[in-house]
Amino acid sequence: MLEQGPFDLFDPDVHARFFRDLYRAVGVHGHDEEGIQALRAQLSFEQVADRYHLIDDAWSAPVVVPWDARALRAIDDLDRRGPSRARLRELQRVTVNVRKVDLARWMGDGAVRAVGDGTAHVLVGMSAYDRRFGLVPDHVGGLAPSDSVV
Repeated sequence: MLEQGPFDLFDPDVHARFFRDLYRAVGVHGHDEEGIQALRAQLSFEQVADRYHLIDDAWSAPVVVPWDARALRAIDDLDRRGPSRARLRELQRVTVNVRKVDLARWMGDGAVRAVGDGTAHVLVGMSAYDRRFGLVPDHVGGLAPSDSVV
């Protein structure tokens, strides 16, 4: 598809075509390294749950983006009162997954801080968050244009 030119990644037809071509090339079971489809056919749902991961946790870690006043209150609540299921659940809507190596670097740079006894990590400031595209990793730790005006 890349050889055919640039695409509008917001066009649903592009994604449909990609997956149609992918399944045509490798088949539906072509990337089933965990044997999940066979387990589903055997109705072994507990094993399916153990093996299937939408996001591979080995490389990623969650970062909370302090998007609005509600998120800031939830972050403060977690920091003051410690982790609980309800507090962490409240933060899910403003949490993104990033590469663990990026998180470690951002922690070292002070662009991300730990809260709730290290249970969660929070982006410091919003200069790296774009309302249209989400978190822009290359901008984490940088200054927002409005912060550089005297």
